[in-house]
Amino acid sequence: MAVPFSSANDRLNSIPDYYRGVHVKTGMISPAAATYLHAAILSRLNILLLGPPAAGTMMLANALGKLLPENSDNQVLEDTSGNCFFFGSETTSSISSSYSPITQKDINVSSPRELHRTLRLMNIPDEGVLEVILTLISRQISGITTLQVASLSMLSSRVYLMLGLSTAGRQYDLGQVANLLSQAFHIVVEMQVQGHPRYITQIGEFTRNLSSQGDNSAPEISPIFRTDTSSLELKGPLCKSLFEEQFRNSGINPSIYQSH
Repeated sequence: MAVPFSSANDRLNSIPDYYRGVHVKTGMISPAAATYLHAAILSRLNILLLGPPAAGTMMLANALGKLLPENSDNQVLEDTSGNCFFFGSETTSSISSSYSPITQKDINVSSPRELHRTLRLMNIPDEGVLEVILTLISRQISGITTLQVASLSMLSSRVYLMLGLSTAGRQYDLGQVANLLSQAFHIVVEMQVQGHPRYITQIGEFTRNLSSQGDNSAPEISPIFRTDTSSLELKGPLCKSLFEEQFRNSGINPSIYQSH
């Protein structure tokens, strides 16, 4: 049963203690990263999960999707190429009184079809990606988006090709695409599987700037968590969040989004 927040502490207390009693595999997600992502969901930040096929982006999206507030207008849009969009209404004022934490089972076993009961599933083509991005920019919705792309460095070119499938999308050059991405999303989670079990390489925040121009245009990313390649340990927070105001307005404890 969903209950309204009576104070900022209600929202903070809805986040499970990921440091005790919750066992997650080192390298896939750390207690600090799980807490940060959980707080980001409650703060209505737009999250992009990307990685190559079999990296686990859809399964992590499913785990995060279960954290969306109950009794809100949530839905899932999935297309045949494996891009999945989880949307949550910005107008909801209630949230579940208790949450199940993100577990290793969620990440490794969950099916994309095993969705939170308030989510709806429908198919969309790649041609609809522009509308999705523009809607995210307008902040009419918040959401979790998955995208199959080899690495974060290829994000802009991948979306540029997707937008080229629609008449409206062809008007954007690579630099404009990079700028759209930097405005649409707050957080990116990069995942990999090559040569290792599935693991998160980094969790970063879009600075709203571009790191390069022209044919190499890419959104600038501020790394918040980064995996040590030798131990596969996900370390962080490495610096203070750029979205401190959104976290603070949602009643989130600063220790969750600031460097320790």
